[in-house]
Amino acid sequence: MSLEILTSKDFETLLQQAGFSFCASSKKLKIAVAVSGGADSLALTILLDHWVRQQGGKLVALTVDHGLRAHSAQEATELQALLIDRGIEHHILTWQGQKPSTALQEKARKKRYELLKRWCLENGYDFLFLGHHQGDQNETYCMRLRQKSGLMGLACMRPLTKHQSLTVVRPFLDLSKERLEGTLKQHQIEWVEDPSNQNTAFERVFWRQTLGNTSPPLELFQRLRKAYEGWIARYLKTYGQLSDLGYVHLNKRAFDQLPQSFQGILLSFLFQAYGVGGYPLSSRSLSGILNHLKNPNFSATTAQGLRISKHKGDLLIAREYRAIKEEKELLDQPFIWDKRFLIRPEKGLKGVIKCVGEKGWRDLLDRNPDLKNSPIPRAVLWSLPALWVDGGETIHLTCNGIVEAFQHENRPLKSQMFLFRSKSPF
Repeated sequence: MSLEILTSKDFETLLQQAGFSFCASSKKLKIAVAVSGGADSLALTILLDHWVRQQGGKLVALTVDHGLRAHSAQEATELQALLIDRGIEHHILTWQGQKPSTALQEKARKKRYELLKRWCLENGYDFLFLGHHQGDQNETYCMRLRQKSGLMGLACMRPLTKHQSLTVVRPFLDLSKERLEGTLKQHQIEWVEDPSNQNTAFERVFWRQTLGNTSPPLELFQRLRKAYEGWIARYLKTYGQLSDLGYVHLNKRAFDQLPQSFQGILLSFLFQAYGVGGYPLSSRSLSGILNHLKNPNFSATTAQGLRISKHKGDLLIAREYRAIKEEKELLDQPFIWDKRFLIRPEKGLKGVIKCVGEKGWRDLLDRNPDLKNSPIPRAVLWSLPALWVDGGETIHLTCNGIVEAFQHENRPLKSQMFLFRSKSPF
């Protein structure tokens, strides 16, 4: 590859190295790209536009206006004009409402991803490209190291991850920002610099300036992560049962025989894949859970919205139904419920999505007593999404689509309306 600019051929190689592929025909290929106007995301948009046109697909660029700076709306509009002039469809997503007074960058980042993913979900886009580069990866490493992240966390961002039905692709993780800037210069395209990127009050900016050209040992941790994940996949295939309803059964005897370090790696992965927390468990939290599991009198413990308990002599990891507070009214659009399920409501369907809970379960049992023989743990059933009507007081009969099949089969009927998502990379 050229040391200065990124060519179309280089970019195609990066896509292959990232593991990006698609199953749909080229006519159905729909890709969204997040673009802020900075060198990294703008270079990604220009190169991606050329590649998508060659594939006969469709590209749309998305800019999030956080409304945190006086001229942010104007900058977004100017960027829109630049991209439209190049024949690239562009949409501005605005962060509405009151802005936080603390942890501003972190909360703005979360809101940006929320707006981007929601737009892709509601508009049928299966791929979202992000322009994170080598510098972003190095800063992430330092931030996680300070937070005492484990080996898996120190491997930092993956080039390709799954979030519900959306695949997030980061093809630039091994490239320097300077190379991306050189690519834009070659195309005679100007980019903008966010002044907040120079404010060392923000942790990421502090590490950016502290690191300079120094590169942390990311490759070592990434190789370790790949090896551990290969082991996890083999282990779960033999000693675990992963359910599409968002819970895990582990053979307790086999788990107890693992070295504590491997127990921690396995639990850390499962909590990331099935929990609702935004980050991996801290070393302290993980150690606390492992200590609980060693106790002969152990019955249950919770973390990141999940509950580990004994179930028929094994370990059950499931969502803590008492912690589910979300109630979402159906509005004919797909949405994520409880950070776990993709809800695709049928057109015209009215009601509220909330968990089955104890009350809903009793109502269902009144109508069908055979449900008490379900092989699915009751705590899991109570945590599932259900359609409620009558002001959220009565569980709708269509909810039986989730549970009534228990009396006929050993597993629940899979409804296209409720799709569990796991962040598992395999």
